[in-house]
Amino acid sequence: MNINGKHYIQQFLAAAQAGQVTNDAAADYGVHIEEANVADGELYWRVIGVHHLLPTENQGDHTILIEALDEAGSRIREGKAFAAFTWEGRQDGPDARALDKVDSDPMGCDFPMGLHGTHSVWMRGRAQNSNDPSDRVEKLHTRHKDEPFGVPAPGNTTGHHSFYVLFQLTRRVPATLDKDAMLRTARKLRDEQMAGPAPFTVYARDHDLGAPVTAEFSAGGYRARGFAGGIVYAPIAQPTEIAHAAW
Repeated sequence: MNINGKHYIQQFLAAAQAGQVTNDAAADYGVHIEEANVADGELYWRVIGVHHLLPTENQGDHTILIEALDEAGSRIREGKAFAAFTWEGRQDGPDARALDKVDSDPMGCDFPMGLHGTHSVWMRGRAQNSNDPSDRVEKLHTRHKDEPFGVPAPGNTTGHHSFYVLFQLTRRVPATLDKDAMLRTARKLRDEQMAGPAPFTVYARDHDLGAPVTAEFSAGGYRARGFAGGIVYAPIAQPTEIAHAAW
């Protein structure tokens, strides 16, 4: 096998930074990326690239090569993350392997494929038994047509196809920025803070003092609460004598 992993990392990272996921194995080899179901702001393992090895890269192998990057785009090594692997119809749990290859190796770990299996891979996380949110790469198999590149060395033949999969630890962001949605949510939270029947809140609302900025508190014989436009207060012994002072 002869694949330049650094080349594909650079290529896939550049595409990912432009909002694109690379999968050159989708159209001709049926490989599918199942995206993780995560909320905005949540960390997960995102697939940023899938590559079907060229005949000159594969040289007759039948392997899934896994590589993973941290949020900064650096390769994860020294067994600090684990990938998982299984196949359709399997009854027991998936295999998990550490990304523990040396820096000069073009992958973090690898899983061999059998001729009759249809395989899936994903990231486990920082420990072997972790269950981090992760994209999954599915429909990986070796039952594709021959693509020899010369004699006597085999290229890609039936039973001898390989794939390279690159994950990156990523924080989910909305597909498109929606400033109006942000403003609506902020105003709704502000209005909720300003609503309610509490006497200090009613007073602040009637006097346009804005949203509260402190909890209610007692000091110097007074009960008070700070609002954006002033401090609303009343004597503890006379709670209906409400007034306000500037900050």
